[in-house]
Amino acid sequence: MIKELPLLIPQASLFWTAFMYYPGALGYHLIYMRELMRSKFSVSVPGPRIVSPSTLRRDYPAWKPLHGQYGTVMYETQMHDSRMNLNSLFTASIDNFHPGMKGATLANYT
Repeated sequence: MIKELPLLIPQASLFWTAFMYYPGALGYHLIYMRELMRSKFSVSVPGPRIVSPSTLRRDYPAWKPLHGQYGTVMYETQMHDSRMNLNSLFTASIDNFHPGMKGATLANYT
C-alpha cells in the first residue's frame, strides 16, 4: 500500500546543491528517521543523494537540464488511501479475526 516516491530538486550549480539543498534534504530525512524509530512501522526510504549532470540526463529523460546542472534526489512515501480503506473494511468483516470477536456487517448506499 505504500511505495517510494523520488523527488528531484534541480539546481544549476554544484555549490548550491551541496551546501543548500542537500543539507536541507538530509535534515528532513533525519527528522523522518527519528520519528520512524519512535513508531512501530518498518517502512524505510533511502536518504538523499546528489545527482551529477550525466546521471540527471540518464535517470530523468523528461527533464531538460541546462549545461552543468546538478540535483538532489530525496525520497518520500506515497500511500494508496483507497486500498487501505478497503483493506480495513474487509479485515473488519472477518469473523474471529481477533479471537472471540464477531466480524462487522458492511453496507453500502444504505
